[in-house]
Amino acid sequence: MERQKSPKQAPSLSPQTRYCLETLRRVVELASRTQMETRETLTAEEVEAIGKEIGLDVTFVRQAMSQFVREHQVTEKSESVTKPTRRGLPMGWKVVGW
Repeated sequence: MERQKSPKQAPSLSPQTRYCLETLRRVVELASRTQMETRETLTAEEVEAIGKEIGLDVTFVRQAMSQFVREHQVTEKSESVTKPTRRGLPMGWKVVGW
């Protein structure tokens, strides 16, 4: 389930500006990392759909999501829940066969 968010509006850059190879390397690295972080996140609707696919009632998926979000900090920068620990979500998915 690969989805991409549109990037935030970048400040206008002059098409005539020239950049060194080190700048190019850093920009490509940052863009790549940002894109990967976006792909590693899911919306609540996507989590509900996955839960439904594996036979979970959407009510329980929503309840679990609410509990999980309450217990884990939401970052302002990315608006995503911080990566779970061993006790978090990945272990739950393993239990249902993932």
